[in-house]
Amino acid sequence: MHWDLIADIGGTNARFASVVDGTISKIKTYSSKGDHGLLEAMEGYINGFDTKPQRIVLAVAGYIENDEVHLTNAKNGIKISNVKKLSQTGTASLINDFEAAAWALATVANGDVKCLQGKPELTKGDRLIIGPGTGLGVGTLIDCGDRYIAIPSEGGHAGISPHSEFEVEVFTQLAKIWPDVVIGTGGLRLEAEAFLSGTGMPHLYEAVCKVMGQECLYETTAQLFAAHGKEEVAVDTTTSLISSHLGTLAGDMALTMSADGGVFISGGVVLKNPWLLNEDFLSAFNNGGRFTDTRKKYSVYLYTNEQFGLSGAANALQHKTD
Repeated sequence: MHWDLIADIGGTNARFASVVDGTISKIKTYSSKGDHGLLEAMEGYINGFDTKPQRIVLAVAGYIENDEVHLTNAKNGIKISNVKKLSQTGTASLINDFEAAAWALATVANGDVKCLQGKPELTKGDRLIIGPGTGLGVGTLIDCGDRYIAIPSEGGHAGISPHSEFEVEVFTQLAKIWPDVVIGTGGLRLEAEAFLSGTGMPHLYEAVCKVMGQECLYETTAQLFAAHGKEEVAVDTTTSLISSHLGTLAGDMALTMSADGGVFISGGVVLKNPWLLNEDFLSAFNNGGRFTDTRKKYSVYLYTNEQFGLSGAANALQHKTD
């Protein structure tokens, strides 16, 4: 059997799948943070087949340099030279996980989305995807008329700033708790991922509790979301900050790349908690000063395809393994 191997490797899970004649199947999930290496997990997956894959595309949540990647939010990594040995043809490629997410938008359908603002029906044009998960991913799909081009991005590490005096205090505390996410010196610009990710949320909650003089009752993102709406003021304040800053970031980036084909919000955090895309989110998205009217024209969608990383890796096969 001739088949290709694709993978979506994030900070928590590594999902492997086969592609035969464009159809994705045999999805298997491993832990990205386990004691095993990613290469070992891949070998274990391939051993379940009678033949090696023809081609391999790995979408990975980390910065790719010199054909090697180390996951941003997990102590794991992989070299493309080792991956190529697992392919029958020696053909393999590493791509950023949100480059793959952008490629997924090349085949997105109306049934894959819930419209939050703008046109219910999808239209052609340049598309932006933002995904809060273990980390924060950003990807762009450029419409070239007869084809698309996906642009790699580390937009999740762009800087965000306080919106109010209260937030100045929160940012100050968060900078003390997690100094690695501070951008520059002497200011209060933090990496967006410090707010808008499963990794950052417990730190943000701790900062909110310190400012509000409350005891930190929860330690994990799952616990925090479970407590939302139960009159836990610090928790609800934290989630409100997430909604507004996600909206601001999405609106800024939509304006930056002129996302006339739509803005797509996805990722594990919002797929499990779609209520985050509320009025606070849309208000912040549209609040663009002199360009508020322009931001209001962008269509915004919740992208509900939970396997968008694998879908994008499959779409990238023909573009990244030549």
